[in-house]
Amino acid sequence: MKPAYKIIGLLALALLAGPATWASPKAEFTKAVKREFSIDPAGLTQFITKYGKLDVKTWDQNKVKVDVTIRVQARSEEEAQKVFNQIRIDFTSSANLVKAETIIESSSGWNWWGSSKSDFTIDYEVYLPKTVTLDVAHKYGDVFTSAFSGRVVMDLKYGNLRMDELQNDINLDLSYGNATIASVRDAEGIISYSNLTLAKVRDGKLTTKYSNVTIEEGHYIQSESKYDTYRLGTLSKLNSRANFGSVEISRIEDLSSFSRYTDFKVGEVSNSAELDLEYGGARMEKILKGFSEIRLNGRYTDFKIQVEEGANYQLEAAGKYAGILYPSSLKVTYEKEQPTYHEVSGHNGVPNSRSVIKARLDYGGLKMQ
Repeated sequence: MKPAYKIIGLLALALLAGPATWASPKAEFTKAVKREFSIDPAGLTQFITKYGKLDVKTWDQNKVKVDVTIRVQARSEEEAQKVFNQIRIDFTSSANLVKAETIIESSSGWNWWGSSKSDFTIDYEVYLPKTVTLDVAHKYGDVFTSAFSGRVVMDLKYGNLRMDELQNDINLDLSYGNATIASVRDAEGIISYSNLTLAKVRDGKLTTKYSNVTIEEGHYIQSESKYDTYRLGTLSKLNSRANFGSVEISRIEDLSSFSRYTDFKVGEVSNSAELDLEYGGARMEKILKGFSEIRLNGRYTDFKIQVEEGANYQLEAAGKYAGILYPSSLKVTYEKEQPTYHEVSGHNGVPNSRSVIKARLDYGGLKMQ
């Protein structure tokens, strides 16, 4: 290559490398906003925040303390100040309300936040009475709360939530994030593209899609889900409507579900199960003696169930284009078997037991042990 071409080539490479090659390195500049307000212990606190973390702590004062730290990565103080000028924190307060909101103003003709919103963060540290209601709408950042006894309303997008013990109820709207709650009284949530973990909950009502839900211990859970994975520990009752997913349960008293394209795996059932499934499957590894009723309706579904040894129960099962396999200990009182139809009735142990298993199948099967 001739020298002139070498010079032109070097200039082209320098231009491709961009102005960042020549620019001075960025430094961090900070601005603090601190406010404190009195509030009634049963009052309402609201935080509308974004682009940073919200850390909520409790104390034994009837006051709300808000410390905001704005951090900007910029090449000069002048450049940082332009960003500070576009960010403000609006406060509203009364005896029963404290509200803080992050406002980011746009500037016409100038992309003030540079090439990336990660060039700045707006972090909140809040102290408040543990008895107030906490209402949060947060985007692009994480939320942390300490042990709390007031009600919580949480709308979180593109961030993570970690909560210690909550002695009250929560209404949670979570998108594109992860939430872990140590314990909560009642929980109602809309969860999408996220992971939710509840260590302990009394009653829960969840609407979910494209998410993973883990509940270690609960009383009554209602769920409506699409494309989700549920991992459940010990529950008293589950009422589920699921589409395209899977549900795993360690122990449960009463199970009810109407689902499509969903697989169930249940470790132990102590009282009842009612499953209406289409294009799925269900496996119950242990149905305890003294259960009340197991009712199975399936279309293109395989059921595999195992009843505790020594249990007394009645069986009524019928299937079209479905196989029915029952244990050899069953005393059959009626059976009709044709190429496309199989029906069987009988009892295991003593007759006329209060425990009943009923199955109606179209294309699929029932296997009992």
